[in-house]
Amino acid sequence: MQVNTASCNLPAKLTIGRAITYLNTASCNLPAKLTIGRATTYLNTSFHLIGHSLGAHIMGYVGKEVYRLTNKMVGRIAGLDPAGPSFESYSQYVRLDASDATFVNVMHTDAEPLTSIGFGIRTSIGHVDFRPNGGEHQPGCPEETINIISLGSVEGPIDIIACSHSRATDLFTNSISNCRYDPPGETGSLCTMGYHTDSSCRGEFYPTTTNEQPFC
Repeated sequence: MQVNTASCNLPAKLTIGRAITYLNTASCNLPAKLTIGRATTYLNTSFHLIGHSLGAHIMGYVGKEVYRLTNKMVGRIAGLDPAGPSFESYSQYVRLDASDATFVNVMHTDAEPLTSIGFGIRTSIGHVDFRPNGGEHQPGCPEETINIISLGSVEGPIDIIACSHSRATDLFTNSISNCRYDPPGETGSLCTMGYHTDSSCRGEFYPTTTNEQPFC
């Protein structure tokens, strides 16, 4: 399928106060991903790439491209609620996957169907997948109900449409120095969610958070 890159709108994130065409934006990411991959061939095993939503899949493409060009894997990729629509049913070749880096940790905060206004991928795609508060709806977020307009185009206040989806960025940021999001009953666990997740962690974990900043 040919992609008209002239019509692409990057970076690919929900834009406050205006409608976007999600499917077009998702399909337009490929040229950008490949370009980023070629520009980052100097990356070594110590690099930590972080991406939210469509950006998580872009980091997956970067990892794939760096490996193709250098035969070396990126050290770590953190996928923050990777986008689900248009990626949910596709193979690892067109989305973030555990094979894209030596260690891939994924956070799911809005893993509901798009029909329920869920923007995150539901599939487990990392070496370790965290599903805070169940991974579908985050405490403190309003019920995300909004009309879906034409082929994936959505419109409305960002704090209503994508509160749970964007919560992943807050949780990861707070995990750097403000909070620990450990699995229930596992205080001090190596499998704490966020920046300090140990690369030995495997499987799925379900930490709980509070409903106000910094959510711990």
